[in-house]
Amino acid sequence: MGVFQRSAVNTETLARWHVGTLRRCNVLTCQRANVPLFLAAFTLLFFWRIAFGGQVLYWGDVMFQSYPWRHFAVTMLHEGQLPLWNPYIFCGIPFIANPQPALFYPVNWLFQWLPVERAISFSAVLHVLLAGWFLWLFLRQKQLTPAASCLGAITFAFSGFLITKAQF
Repeated sequence: MGVFQRSAVNTETLARWHVGTLRRCNVLTCQRANVPLFLAAFTLLFFWRIAFGGQVLYWGDVMFQSYPWRHFAVTMLHEGQLPLWNPYIFCGIPFIANPQPALFYPVNWLFQWLPVERAISFSAVLHVLLAGWFLWLFLRQKQLTPAASCLGAITFAFSGFLITKAQF
């Protein structure tokens, strides 16, 4: 027998202990009502400078491309005009047909009520939160345990892939 091999009794005992420990753990009960609130609180704590500190996200493409497009769209909509054409790029380009400004994307409707720079930051925070919520719902639908679903949601929402999309 090798050093790393375990007997069936030890593995079974370990599995029983682990499940019993998870059942007794009261740190995070992962109930249906608790997980969305926990994910929201965790997201707000992670992005506390944006949520409570008044800071905004500015980086690369957002500063040079997205911010001007969103500002143009909001300005046109506040003037009562549908931004069909952007005359400020080259000799003009179709604006509403371009998918990059995402004028009809529901999350971008925040731009109608918030200043553009704050709405860009809140949009990044909201996307992380929604990623966690929807993965939690998906994993619960796949019949994973509440604790596993919660862990999967946190791992995905705060993964390197999604957080670097916010480009800190």
